[in-house]
Amino acid sequence: MGLDIVIYKENNQKKITEIKEKTHKVIFSTQNDLSEMTQLIRLKDYYKTNVHLELEEVKVLIDDLKKISKQIESFHKNEIINIINLLSEPMLKKVHIAGD
Repeated sequence: MGLDIVIYKENNQKKITEIKEKTHKVIFSTQNDLSEMTQLIRLKDYYKTNVHLELEEVKVLIDDLKKISKQIESFHKNEIINIINLLSEPMLKKVHIAGD
């Protein structure tokens, strides 16, 4: 089971997606440079992650995901791009990301 991502919108709708466990492992492998990715690093601990992000923090997470997508293989890159697209939708209010 992956990290659950709940996207809350201004019209009280929500969407749910996930960062799959294998993609999480690829993102946080030792070969990826995460030193400047301030929001993405908050998701590192797969089992203890419980992060609430406001709109400005979501924008930083999107930038972090764009950076990391350039460092990983295409299969996982496609998943990350799908998450970026969901996080970039209009009327986004906040996001909650949680592990098991």
